[in-house]
Order: sequence, then C-alpha cells, then structure tokens
Amino acid sequence: MFKWLLSFCLLTLGVLGADTYKTKVGENQIFVASLKDNAVPKDRLIPTNEKDKKLISELYKNKKNNKHNVVLIKNPNFTALIDTGYLDTLDKLEAFLEDNQVKSEELDYIILTHAHPDHIGALMGEKNPFPKAKILMDKQEYDYWVDSDNEDIKKTLEKLENKEFFSHDKELIEQDSGLRALEAYGHTPGHNIIMIGTNLAFWADLVHAFDAQIKSPEIAISFDVDKEEAIKTREKFFKEFKEKKIQILGSHMPFVEPIILTNF
Repeated sequence: MFKWLLSFCLLTLGVLGADTYKTKVGENQIFVASLKDNAVPKDRLIPTNEKDKKLISELYKNKKNNKHNVVLIKNPNFTALIDTGYLDTLDKLEAFLEDNQVKSEELDYIILTHAHPDHIGALMGEKNPFPKAKILMDKQEYDYWVDSDNEDIKKTLEKLENKEFFSHDKELIEQDSGLRALEAYGHTPGHNIIMIGTNLAFWADLVHAFDAQIKSPEIAISFDVDKEEAIKTREKFFKEFKEKKIQILGSHMPFVEPIILTNF
C-alpha cells in the first residue's frame, strides 16, 4: 500500500506540505498545488466488461478522493501556469501564486491542457485576474468549443484577447524553455500533455480514476468526448511513459507528487 510513498521519497526534492510539491527541472522551478479535493467519479466510469465492473466496485467500495492539481513554472525568463482550476478555487490559486512570489496580474503565460471548466475556471469570471498572461492552447480545442453549444466555455474562450495557438513541433514559450505540448486527443479534441524537460509529464486528464484506469486503461469516463480515441491515447502514453520511466503529474490524481508507472 505504501510502495508509492517510497518512490516519492526518492524522487522528490522537497515537499512543501500535504497539498503542494516543489522540484526543479533544468532552469525551471516547478510548484504543484492541489486546489480542491474531489471524490473519484466512480459513477462516471464506463467499464467494458464484468471484470472491469468488479474492479471498480472493489477499488471504490469506500470513498476515495482525487487532488485537483495545477502547476506553476518559474523560469529565469518567464512565469507560466499550467491550467487554472475552477472559478471557485481562484482565491486559493492566487494565494498559491503569492506564496511563491508570483502576482497574478504579472503572470506571463497560462498553458491550457484543454478547456473544461475545471481547467479554465479562473478565466470564467467577469474580470480576468491574469491581464498580462498570454494564453497558450491547442487550436483544435479552441475551434471545437467555439463551435459547440456550451455557451459558458464558448464565451470564455472568445473573450480571451491575448491568446496564441501552440505548435507541437517546437518548444512552448521560447527555445530551451524545456516545455512541449504533446497531442493527447480523445478526452477532448485538443487535449494535451505538457512535458517539462524530458522526464516529467503533466498528463492533465489522461485519467480520472487512477487506481482503476492504470490497471484497465480501456475503462473510459463519461467526460471523454471521444471515448475510443481517449482509450487509445491512454494506452499509448501508459506504454511510452512506462518504457521511458517518465515521472507523471496529473490533474485528477490521489496525490500531488510525481509517480513512475512501473511502480504500479
């Protein structure tokens, strides 16, 4: 049960508290924070067979919570935030930034993994708390939502004046930033994983129920826009990240520290 804890102790450079984590990758200082605890959405999982149904039932017979994580990157040349959490966690997000000497009004970049409200929430209010920040996102994600019937997401994205669509064939923000976006489509049409250096991945919403989906990646969730593509994407990156022993961070995980999939 505590096997992952040993691996975390070996991996981490510093744990700032129960809901925060700090490390460094190249010139990038990395700060991870959980803005909210949510129950694992077991009733939203879509098992493909009786074995998966039994697995879900056994794993979640007692309530389990996920952390809801965002990542702050402090580079000598810029500051960047990966995702913004919910609208109702904006105060907690701003406190997290302030604790790490970043003023929300001076943040340089926001990298959006996708545009679900728990990732763009801080941008959904009447006032933009990050007036200087350039918003980076996948054009496929933008196009999908502005053509959708979801008026809240559509309105939020359309009002973003300082936005830029990122390329997958070069680094984000600037050369040698160490940041790259990887297409991880399926959960949404423009869902992306953000690589920090070569050995740390923020895989966003690749999973929502880690304990179940790591054992059976073909378990989808109702939040997936294209469930078949999401399954293929999950299987692809599980295999790749295991082989390369990539350290993983995620939006919906039981913890804020990185993990290595070979430990599970």
